[in-house]
Amino acid sequence: MTETYLLYLLKTVAIGLALGFVAGFLVKKIAKMVVLVAVVVIAIVFLLIYNGAIVVEGLSFVDGARELGEYNINAESAGEALLRIVKINLPFSLAVALGFIFGATGG
Repeated sequence: MTETYLLYLLKTVAIGLALGFVAGFLVKKIAKMVVLVAVVVIAIVFLLIYNGAIVVEGLSFVDGARELGEYNINAESAGEALLRIVKINLPFSLAVALGFIFGATGG
C-alpha cells in the first residue's frame, strides 16, 4: 500500500470515529426527550382518530402498496451498485459505528 492511501485511511477512520462518538453522545443525551415527544404526538393522533377528527381509509394504503410493487428493478445492476457503495464507504461506516457505540455507552 502506498503512504498516501494509508494517510487517507487514517484520516477517514479518525473523522468517522469522531463523528460517531459525537452522534452517539448526543443520541444518548436527547433520546428520552425525543421519545417523550413522540409518545405525546402519537397519543394525540390516536385521540383525534378515536374522536373522528381524523379518518383513515385502509384501502387507499393497500392500493398504494400494490402500485409500488409493480415497479421492476434489475437485480444485477442493483446488487452491483450496492456492492460498489459498500466498498467505497466501508472504512468510514465502520468507524462511525464504532464511534457511535463509544459515544452512546461512554457519554
